[in-house]
Amino acid sequence: MLGVEAELAPVVPIKLLLSILIVLATMAARWLLVRLVRGRDDILSDRQRYWISLVKNVSSAVVVLALFALWLQEIEDFALSIAAVAVAVVIATKELWLCVTGATWRGVSQAFSVGDWIEIGPHSGEVIDENLLATVLQEIDPYDYNLTGRVVSVPNSLLLSAPVINNSFRKRFIYFSLDIHSEPGGDALGARDRVQAAVEAAAADFGELARRYAARIEKTAGARLRDPSPLVSVHTTELAKVVLRVTAFCPRERTAMLREAAMAAFFAVPPPRPV
Repeated sequence: MLGVEAELAPVVPIKLLLSILIVLATMAARWLLVRLVRGRDDILSDRQRYWISLVKNVSSAVVVLALFALWLQEIEDFALSIAAVAVAVVIATKELWLCVTGATWRGVSQAFSVGDWIEIGPHSGEVIDENLLATVLQEIDPYDYNLTGRVVSVPNSLLLSAPVINNSFRKRFIYFSLDIHSEPGGDALGARDRVQAAVEAAAADFGELARRYAARIEKTAGARLRDPSPLVSVHTTELAKVVLRVTAFCPRERTAMLREAAMAAFFAVPPPRPV
């Protein structure tokens, strides 16, 4: 590389000198041709003006073409260098531009804001900060819906490739679901009735609030939600196991109480009292 630069070093001054000579020679030739066309006339005819204009335009074109031909190799090298730098910059900053684009999408779509509970791909949590490069989440345990204490910084580029689910209504109420598996042959219907009664008793103090909250969500979303009342159903699996499925619309902090009440009723143990 140094050898090539050393070989090219004396070429540049020569081309500079040739460029100056080309410009001076062309300008001198143009001046002589214009003087020849004008002659001694003080007032120029249309034909003289035409030829003078043609001489000036042709001389300018000659200078441009001559300089372009003289510096063609250097122009090509410069263009390649610029292209290489541009490609390198684009590759190096690709993720940054994707993050900025994701932030733009977030702002335009208004998909969520600080304080919302969201899911972005495999990540779920409460939005505590958002900037051009990342969305910061306070992580939520998907099992008991409590904060884990961990902070997750999600690159905004993920907003362009993964679905965003806004679970803001789950900050207070959630659709709680619990499956209790058992072997066939037992009193499945009797167990269902016990669990149903236990869950209804545990949900009695917030039942009316749950219905009002569900109605507000329906009005905001413009869609009907499933019945918020506790429900216990019986079905079987592909392996012929009996499953009791418990569903209820309840405050987030009461899911553990409902789970304990359902399990206690299933095993015929007195359920815990609501706090």
